[in-house]
Amino acid sequence: MVCYLENYEPEKFAEIFLGEFDTPEAIWSSEMRRLMIEKIAAHLADFTPRLQSNTRALYQYCPIPVINYPQLENELFCNIYYLKQLCDTLRFPDWPIKDPVKLLKDTLDAWKKEVEKKPPTMSIDDAYEVLNLPQGQGPHDESKIRKAYFRLAQKYHPDKNPEGRDMFEKVNKAYEFLCTKSAKITDGPDPENIILILKTQSILFNRHKEELAFHTVNCSALNAEELRRENGIEVLQEAFSRCVAVLNHSSKPSDMSVQVCGHISKCYSVAAQFEECREKITEMPGIIRDLCRVLYFGKAKVSRNKESDENNVLNYIYLMSLEVFNKNAKSGIKK
Repeated sequence: MVCYLENYEPEKFAEIFLGEFDTPEAIWSSEMRRLMIEKIAAHLADFTPRLQSNTRALYQYCPIPVINYPQLENELFCNIYYLKQLCDTLRFPDWPIKDPVKLLKDTLDAWKKEVEKKPPTMSIDDAYEVLNLPQGQGPHDESKIRKAYFRLAQKYHPDKNPEGRDMFEKVNKAYEFLCTKSAKITDGPDPENIILILKTQSILFNRHKEELAFHTVNCSALNAEELRRENGIEVLQEAFSRCVAVLNHSSKPSDMSVQVCGHISKCYSVAAQFEECREKITEMPGIIRDLCRVLYFGKAKVSRNKESDENNVLNYIYLMSLEVFNKNAKSGIKK
């Protein structure tokens, strides 16, 4: 909901908050709203009656633990989307993706965090010990846990006790762990989250393959090799040739053909850093011909505020051209 407020106007946020929504960008209902109110009321605990009896009563601030909504139990939130909803192509076949490049980067970060996920470092008994609650007597109810937390949080709050910061963080961690102990906890990476990340990437590449190919090849040499092995360079060349053929002096940066040429040129510049990809490119003189045509119009349509990317494109085009010419010259000598 906070992300929704950051990306939309307050009126739209109010509409979501007071309504019933189940979309890739907003999952909210009256049940979730009721649960949130209950959790906030429980967290405030004794302060509400104290405030009613004394309007000047001061609230001793303590952060509220994360509220776990049952409706979001199997969801994975990334960027501004709930990935399970976004991947439901039957219900949301063409849900707009505002910034596909940013979403791709965020899903790659989510993938990295997921595969590096470790089992929880705290047990219920450990949390009880931190909060000075008796162990071996079964689970404590939330009111006792909350009172123990408030007492220790006020004692070690950095504003009152500058030397108590470490203990304050331990108390917060223990309280949050006990309040969320019913949430899904896995010993390491969650297979369901990994599947959602892969499905999201598949949707992204189906809709925005030309724009995202560069970022995918740029992040890993293995991706560049797979691009070559799976005939990706030929696929890019086919799209490149079609777009280059319609370029003219009146072409504008906003034209689809110009944007595709820019994205594919950047993809070539990265792929050419890898030897096997470079050899593959030199075997396809059509690529050099089309790149020269793009250069002829004097604007590779690469953003001017990314001069390093533009220089990379030009340098690799030059190197590829030399290799093609040398290869053709040697073939001519042999003949």
